Amino acid sequence: MAGRKPGDLKVLVDSDVIFDFIAARFRSYVETLRLFTLAEQGLIKIVTLPHLIISVWYIRGHMKIKNKSMYNSFSKLLTSIEVLDEPAKTITNALMVESTDFED
Repeated sequence: MAGRKPGDLKVLVDSDVIFDFIAARFRSYVETLRLFTLAEQGLIKIVTLPHLIISVWYIRGHMKIKNKSMYNSFSKLLTSIEVLDEPAKTITNALMVESTDFED
């Protein structure tokens, strides 16, 4: 990471990470809170894809979760992350990362 400045690193998050954060699901909330705190401090930039935002909102509705605090968390989240508008390019770049887990 030589030569990188704080905030240069982009972290692509999937719908599970977003849902864990806005629903404060205990099993992963501490890790997601740490991730979003790093973003809030400007140390990383969190990005996601448009269809993941839609999926999270759909799941929330399907699970009949309609509480105000989750809605507020979701709204705040959308102001602090970047929703990419180039999914094909992003997926192509992600495929270049050597990982055994495709979602990672």
